[in-house]
Amino acid sequence: LIRGDAEPELYALTSDPGELTNQSAADAERVDAYLRALDSWVEAHPRGQAADRTLNESDVEALKTLGYL
Repeated sequence: LIRGDAEPELYALTSDPGELTNQSAADAERVDAYLRALDSWVEAHPRGQAADRTLNESDVEALKTLGYL
C-alpha cells in the first residue's frame, strides 16, 4: 500500500514486483482496511523528538564509512 497526497496505490508484489499494475480500484475493500489499520497505528504511535545522544568514536567511524559524515 502506498499512500500520499494522491490516491492510494496497492500492488501485488509477489506477482508484480515492478509495481506496474495498481490494484487499488479492483480491491477497494482491502485498501480501505489497510488505510484504517495504518491510521490506527499512526494514532497509537505519535511522532516525538529524537533523543539527544552523544556519538562514540565507533559510531562516528561507522557513519563516515556509510557516507553520512
